[in-house]
Amino acid sequence: MVRPPVTTKLLLGLYSLFYSCTIALDAVVDSVTITDQRVPGAVLNGTEYVVLDCVYKVKPEEAQGLVITWYFNNSPSPAYQWIQGQPPRAIGPLKNHIRLGYAAPTDDELATYRALYIIRPTTGLTGNYKCVVSTYNDEDFMIKKMIVYGKPKGF
Repeated sequence: MVRPPVTTKLLLGLYSLFYSCTIALDAVVDSVTITDQRVPGAVLNGTEYVVLDCVYKVKPEEAQGLVITWYFNNSPSPAYQWIQGQPPRAIGPLKNHIRLGYAAPTDDELATYRALYIIRPTTGLTGNYKCVVSTYNDEDFMIKKMIVYGKPKGF
């Protein structure tokens, strides 16, 4: 019987270790997934309200540190944030346009305040809306554009 050289055994051992670590990391990395971001492409200026929703899946055992953050127009500062266990808060240009008590239509308590309820959107709220869902172990994001347009004069 021919024995493999020590270097081959070492390489096989390292490969097994690497493969095991990769599988373990995959289990952690997939703990948060945004499945849909519902943002209308166009909204009439002064519409009563519009809801922007960030639909996601999070494994309950991986939900520690769950934070939902919305950003407006690529700003580094959040426009809206909900940290699980705390009330949501609005900041910046959306502050006076968001209904903070709005609960998304879900039975999942890990997704209660995931959506933005924007009251009377104006043309100044046209732009990119980025939803970020993060936990201590993982993060996912999605970006969509919403245009708030005015009626042409004379109609």
